Amino acid sequence: MKRLLLLLFFSCFAAVSFAQTTYYWVGGTSEANIGTASNWNTQLNGTGTSRSTILSTDVLVVDGTNIGGAVQTTGTALIHVNAATTAQLKIINGASVNLVRVASSNGTLTIANNTLGEAGLTIDATSSLLVNNASYVGNLYIDFPATATGSIAGTFKITQGGSTVPSSSPRVTCRTVGGLVFTSGATFDYDNTLNYPFGSVGSGTSNSSNGAVVFQSGANLICNSVFSPFGSSSTNAIVDFRPGSNYYIKKTITTGSVTNAKTFGNVFLQNGATLTTDGAAMNKIENFTIDAGCNVNVNGSTSTPIPLLGNLVANGNINGTTSGAGNFILSMSGSSPQTISGSGNIAVTGFVVGDHSTVTLEKNITVVGSSNIYGTLNFGTFQIDGAGSFTSRVAFESASGTSYTNAANTITDGSYQITIPVSLGLSSLTGLEITGPGIQANTNIVSYSSGNGQVNLSKPAIASSVGATISFKSNTSTLITSNVNGLSATGSIAASGTVNNNAGTNVVFNAATVSPFTTSNNALGNVTFNAAATTNKNITVTGKLTLNNSKLTIREADVLTMGAAATFDSGLGANAYVVTSANTSTGDVGKIKLTDITTGTVIPVGTATNYLPVTLSPTTASTFEVNVFAGATADGTPNGTALTAAQKLRMVDAVWNVVRTSGSGNADLTVNWPNALEGADFSLFGNTSIGIANYNAGVFGTFAGLGNAVANTAAINTGNFSAFIVGEANTTLPLTMLGFSAKQNLNTVKLDWRTTDEKDLKNYVLQHKRDGNYETIYTANPNNKPGIFNYSFVHPTPLAGTNYYRLVAVDLDGTTHTFDEAVKVNLTNAMSVYPNPAIGNSITVSGVVRGDVIKLQNIQGQVITRKVANNNTEQIDVQSIAAGTYLISIENEGKTTSTKKVIKI
Repeated sequence: MKRLLLLLFFSCFAAVSFAQTTYYWVGGTSEANIGTASNWNTQLNGTGTSRSTILSTDVLVVDGTNIGGAVQTTGTALIHVNAATTAQLKIINGASVNLVRVASSNGTLTIANNTLGEAGLTIDATSSLLVNNASYVGNLYIDFPATATGSIAGTFKITQGGSTVPSSSPRVTCRTVGGLVFTSGATFDYDNTLNYPFGSVGSGTSNSSNGAVVFQSGANLICNSVFSPFGSSSTNAIVDFRPGSNYYIKKTITTGSVTNAKTFGNVFLQNGATLTTDGAAMNKIENFTIDAGCNVNVNGSTSTPIPLLGNLVANGNINGTTSGAGNFILSMSGSSPQTISGSGNIAVTGFVVGDHSTVTLEKNITVVGSSNIYGTLNFGTFQIDGAGSFTSRVAFESASGTSYTNAANTITDGSYQITIPVSLGLSSLTGLEITGPGIQANTNIVSYSSGNGQVNLSKPAIASSVGATISFKSNTSTLITSNVNGLSATGSIAASGTVNNNAGTNVVFNAATVSPFTTSNNALGNVTFNAAATTNKNITVTGKLTLNNSKLTIREADVLTMGAAATFDSGLGANAYVVTSANTSTGDVGKIKLTDITTGTVIPVGTATNYLPVTLSPTTASTFEVNVFAGATADGTPNGTALTAAQKLRMVDAVWNVVRTSGSGNADLTVNWPNALEGADFSLFGNTSIGIANYNAGVFGTFAGLGNAVANTAAINTGNFSAFIVGEANTTLPLTMLGFSAKQNLNTVKLDWRTTDEKDLKNYVLQHKRDGNYETIYTANPNNKPGIFNYSFVHPTPLAGTNYYRLVAVDLDGTTHTFDEAVKVNLTNAMSVYPNPAIGNSITVSGVVRGDVIKLQNIQGQVITRKVANNNTEQIDVQSIAAGTYLISIENEGKTTSTKKVIKI
């Protein structure tokens, strides 16, 4: 019985197959009717049988190598169609076919497609089909009924006829999902102005099914009409644009569904056209190119995503910030690197960079609502401006939570879309990573529509599942800038709204800058500098700090904090390190802070010209603040008293300030320096002559520890942390002058000086001069031991006018050291005369100093007596002068300093 059924099946199949006849067009290039028998022949050269009987099972072939039969002809075959049905129409080998309707009514060519396993309409890559032209008044429909298919590799164009009677347009309709396929390189072009090119969705002969027309990767749809290719309703999507397909919009579409729930390949807006959205969500676009003179607008009052997986080239304008008229959310969520470029304006309400996306700006964009960066945004030298907020996200969770489970959740292998229950109410998902069964790793949510019950993906699913749990989250964002103003408000993030870099955001700086960071105070993750930079605020690094052949300067009073898990890149060294600034006037410093270190850690610090790293190995978790500067001082501060040239001969001219703010116990400390900072004597020292001293109780202690003259290192184990210097081992820092002053005390001058760390001194010599050379006026013996010591001396006989004093220390070996510049005192007097009136033979003038000139004059100004003072009190003889009124005055250095009247009785 089975054998009988199989035999009957093959007999039927053979009957169907053998009933089909293939005919070649031999009608040439002259106008000819599809139903005329002589226009078709079973042989390409016309020597076969004509198509005398028209059957729906026939296969019609137009072969471009010969369309004339016996007379070989090439060119365009102009074929009239009133109403016809055929199994297949093949246009091959460079054929050019124009199908037209002569009568002023509609005609239909039905492609029956009753040849098993073959396309009903075939246009190979070398051939073309034009439906209608301006010379004819009718309209022609090409219809693919259920199960009928077409495969187009060449060019297929429909155009409006020369008359509006009837008031319709040619069209192609297909009711088989995926039935009409345009393969790579194929082009469908339409300019019909009175109807949809593929009809509307429905079951009639003038309708198509959703997804019936497929444009594969590399296929092109060119719209030169006001009618949408998708159909009339917002839920229609007759055209299925596959990834890599191209959609050219050359005319403003005013009729039909344009963007709502539509999936696009590459979209090109050209020829001055305006694309106005439906006011609802698009599924996705790959690359979007907007030519100059073109505009993209929002229709409606809702937020409409522009979900891009590829590049955006905006030489025209995106206008998505109109109040009350809808707005755009530009979502860049592709899996491959994306760019935003062009000469036009991009103004949107929202901007999103997807979790696993990398977007590079090649132009400024304006955002008036909010920017949310989940992945990597490379600003280049450009900006995000506008009134919107800016947030770089880390581990973001939407208000919907982090996952959703529903029996209706459907993931389909190969699909870019997950079906979910309608009106689920999910929110804030665009740009987040999505995971679930069958979803590829590193997949983003490109867009979603709770109303349409769908979530659109950046990558196709690789397996199917129903009732799956889908999860969504963000990982860590990265901001990259090449702007000389960094990420600051005058740099890349020019948004005037709230700027918030979530804790852990990674940042990369590719240009030299003194304003790298935003006003946000959150800690950053990995921080990379590819050019020199200076901090503009306190900053915390929780990941890795990388300096690629560049230096990071910590501004005075700023602190760079390395979190407990933070690390330095292994490439840091003499050409790439952290410069801790130091102000020699105010004492302010920039510091680097190491949090809770427990193992040996190299802190790559230095000055602008010298690398001076510190290595710390604490026994317990400890936090340290480190600053280094060149130019050693007596107290280890930048604005302290500089050590003398003689002191620096036997040491390294630098200070390492290492302060522990938490932790206890000892730690190994090692410092390193360049040859350029070594004193002349120190440069000759061997290992055993090198030590490190700590500043404690107001002085630097003894130089101790382990030195290495080759590696230029000194190490010590200590529990006391403050300032450290490097010098000659087993010694203390030579004398340090802490102060030297001079002050008038009546007619004397009191001199004070203060020292510390005296060693190997013979004496102090105090010297004075007014004019000429210094003369020694006092010698003091030193203490020659650690500690702080005060010395004083009163100069009993200073000279009138300006007195200069200097202090010299004399070593045991006779070497002299002059400390500081000389101090000076401008000696003034307080003259008094007694008795006055003068009774006896003389008067006493007090309050003068040695060198003062005392003058006695009559009221006419004649000098009667002139005397130079040698003491603080002088006698003036008045015995021989007559009774009357006189003037007595004091001069020093040619200037009169005091005058009084004297009465002689």
